[in-house]
Amino acid sequence: MNDNIYKNQELKLINRNSLYLTGVKKIINLESDEFIVDSVYGKLIIKGNDLEVTVIDIDKGDLKLKGTIDSIVYSNIKSKNKESIITKLFK
Repeated sequence: MNDNIYKNQELKLINRNSLYLTGVKKIINLESDEFIVDSVYGKLIIKGNDLEVTVIDIDKGDLKLKGTIDSIVYSNIKSKNKESIITKLFK
């Protein structure tokens, strides 16, 4: 794998039914209503209906999906083992 491929990310959504992504490092979850991928900018959650992969090339970091796309969200999910602010306050 070439590290230069993973420096940028591009998302191209066409008519809410086709999504092209670059900068994909790993696919975490593939279901017809939710895709989760690890990208250069964190976890990316794509929700919709009848989602399916049409093109995948993890070596290049490319992914293309089709289906009805309802949302695209970056998530910075942290470890559940970390203490919450409330817990720290009451120590």
